[in-house]
Amino acid sequence: MIKRDFPLRVPMMMGVYSAILGGAGAMASGLAVPLADLTGSDVGAGWRLSLLITGGVVVPLALAGWWLVSRGEMRATRAASFERAPRTGIWRDPVAWQVAGYMGVQSTTFYILVTWLASMSLATGRSAAVAGVDVMIYQLLSLVGALTVALAMRGRGAQITPAALPILGITGIVGLMIWPDAVGIWVMPLGLFSGLSLGVSLTLMAQRARDHSTSSALSGMSQSVGYAIAAIGPVLFGGVHALTGNWTAALVILLVTMTLQGVIGIFAARDRFVLDRR
Repeated sequence: MIKRDFPLRVPMMMGVYSAILGGAGAMASGLAVPLADLTGSDVGAGWRLSLLITGGVVVPLALAGWWLVSRGEMRATRAASFERAPRTGIWRDPVAWQVAGYMGVQSTTFYILVTWLASMSLATGRSAAVAGVDVMIYQLLSLVGALTVALAMRGRGAQITPAALPILGITGIVGLMIWPDAVGIWVMPLGLFSGLSLGVSLTLMAQRARDHSTSSALSGMSQSVGYAIAAIGPVLFGGVHALTGNWTAALVILLVTMTLQGVIGIFAARDRFVLDRR
């Protein structure tokens, strides 16, 4: 949709889109424990109330927004008569697999951190509420990172940023390994890294396609592959932590995924397009 409606502002609108995702997640993370505590000692009722407020109240707004947007899209579809070319070749395209790989490794990092960051914070002796705030700060900084995507991807930055971005994340992970008690500091570079990475991944889906129809095919393919890869990450991270009894060995997984992101970014950032004859 962004490729179709904002073809000249793709990085900026992708940044806004991913910032909204991160902002909503940040609010829910920060409010989860305080809202659960409103019920007092009833733990079961606490998390149910927290989920109801942070998730349930947005359902009517989401349905209303979907209805308003879909009405306009249906009118546009009726007014247009065109035939789309088949896009099945996307699964055999090397550029598409580069974008999918980039999506996969950056998503792996994000979901590992969202799943386990609070546990790592608790392990340093912080309270559950403070651990929730650490996750909130991580996601708020992710929002800031997402909003800077347009600046980072301007001019030569479009070729440099996807490969250089992991340096920011590696800084945060090395910090967690060396000085875990300062988790409140290390979530800041990690949040910026995650927000920028998501925005860059989504931007690549639009920039590596000639038109919005091809971008849609690339988006479907790369997100399917990417999230399938990412689903393994939190389980693997938790398994390594359970086997070793420490966080350092598990954090090596994040160093590996971030390094891979940099390597894949070298290729995914090249000025190539999916489904182009070479």
